[in-house]
Amino acid sequence: MEAYTTIIKAVIANKTTTFQMKLLLSQMLGEVKTRTQTGISLVYLKKAVFGSVQKLLCFNAILSSVEKKEFMLLFSKIQRIYSVFVKAAFRYRFAKATLQISDDLCMIPLNNMAPNVITLLHHGSKYLFRGADLVRIIESSLLNSTIFFPLPLCPKNPYNNMPFSDALLYTIYFFLDKSCRVPSHFIRAYFVASFNLDKFRENYEQPIRDEIIRRYVYNSHCDSICKDVEDMLIIYGSHVGRLSIHETFPRQTLVDVMKPYLHLMLIGVYGVSGSEKKFYAQTTLTRKLRQFVAYNPRFGRMYYKRVLINGVYKLHRTFDTHHVSFHADDENLLHPTFIFEWVPYHPPPHEVDMGEVNAEENVVDPRNDPRNDPGNDQTNEDDLVNLNDETNALNEPIAPNSEDLVSKCDDETLSPENYIIRTLTCTQTNMSSQEGRLTMFCMQVFIYYFSLAYTFVRRSLVSKIK
Repeated sequence: MEAYTTIIKAVIANKTTTFQMKLLLSQMLGEVKTRTQTGISLVYLKKAVFGSVQKLLCFNAILSSVEKKEFMLLFSKIQRIYSVFVKAAFRYRFAKATLQISDDLCMIPLNNMAPNVITLLHHGSKYLFRGADLVRIIESSLLNSTIFFPLPLCPKNPYNNMPFSDALLYTIYFFLDKSCRVPSHFIRAYFVASFNLDKFRENYEQPIRDEIIRRYVYNSHCDSICKDVEDMLIIYGSHVGRLSIHETFPRQTLVDVMKPYLHLMLIGVYGVSGSEKKFYAQTTLTRKLRQFVAYNPRFGRMYYKRVLINGVYKLHRTFDTHHVSFHADDENLLHPTFIFEWVPYHPPPHEVDMGEVNAEENVVDPRNDPRNDPGNDQTNEDDLVNLNDETNALNEPIAPNSEDLVSKCDDETLSPENYIIRTLTCTQTNMSSQEGRLTMFCMQVFIYYFSLAYTFVRRSLVSKIK
């Protein structure tokens, strides 16, 4: 601020300046010197200068309106001269500065004339940045957190680890706004908060926390969130039904299927207390998991399928990955077509759930099989009979336990819609393939119109009670 004080002294020394104006400018000069000696930043120093000017004009009853206008003209003249010197000094430093970085964060050369590239002068050196890289740098700092609690940091230059000044942040924001790239919601919110981290966190805590949770779920590696998925299934298993996930089930498949459910659980646990979104996430998660388990309670189990390879039967290991879509429309659950498609999944007849049976013990070794001996021309009829019996046994469908199905359907806490769907589930298992489809379709049509009548009667009774 030495240039600023020099300009004020030159205006005071001017002969055309009246004594009253010299006195006011001297008071403002003393305020600037006092603030400069305390060692405060340049931003707060400028605020102090404008504060002193406002104090002299608003709380000085001795000055007339003509003298106040005269003082404002002198102050504007000082500001204009100082602005010219600042711009000239910036252009000189920008021209003399050396280019330190000419590549982006992926080591791809950048062209400083490209519309999506900006040159920043930071601590005496020039750096080239791509607009997309700046967005990622700023967002990663603003969305910093500790156990899903927002702790935003000031954006820094990744090449020298020094924070960006407010002037550079304004330059970056207007560059992103003019380069046909809409700044993200959080960068715009940071701009509205005047690049004040405390105000930014206070005004936008809920969207910041939601974005932190979303990025953790969808951007983290499967090994990082697999433990969270397993904990979620254990916690909600007593409410919606437990799934027997085999220990060798692919982690990537399990995480990809359970990511939307984990997202709801984390919002319900770490969301802002008292918000409607947190309550909605908790109720939606329970309903979605109940639908998931009801569709395929065997999800995650390991099966062995007997395959004939080169004349030898071997057990091929496979996993049950069939599941209902998370984004299924809940409002269409009572539609006949949707009910017909939304039936519990059963494995094909040729798949057998072997439980914890070791596959190595069930593989027939071709070297020990006498049927593969080229010298043995006689065919053992007992082996053929046993082989046909085993094949027929494998082709028979696995009938579920009817008592378990009935016990699952006798749940008084279920809503009418879920009770209807589970009733259809129990009934379908006791039907043949041809007659069962026709009967199921008739039952679905009947239940659809019955549910409409039930809803109409319930609403009419509620309206009469009110």
